[in-house]
Amino acid sequence: MRTFIKSCFSVAVAGLLTVSLQASAAESAMSKNKNEPLEKCKTDCLSIKDATAYEGCMVQCNKTYQSTTPALPTNKK
Repeated sequence: MRTFIKSCFSVAVAGLLTVSLQASAAESAMSKNKNEPLEKCKTDCLSIKDATAYEGCMVQCNKTYQSTTPALPTNKK
């Protein structure tokens, strides 16, 4: 009986580990796709020779593609 319970527990743990690995892989794929436009924009900026124009391009890329975090509301007293 103990062996049966240990086997069931092992199968359950292996199943949870498999689900966890798949979820992690899906999450990393989503975050990679999320940053693709930003990386492409920055790569396009590398072709600019003028330092001022290059910096402006990089700032514009960050403003356009980087997600902004919403500010938490604060209580004013």
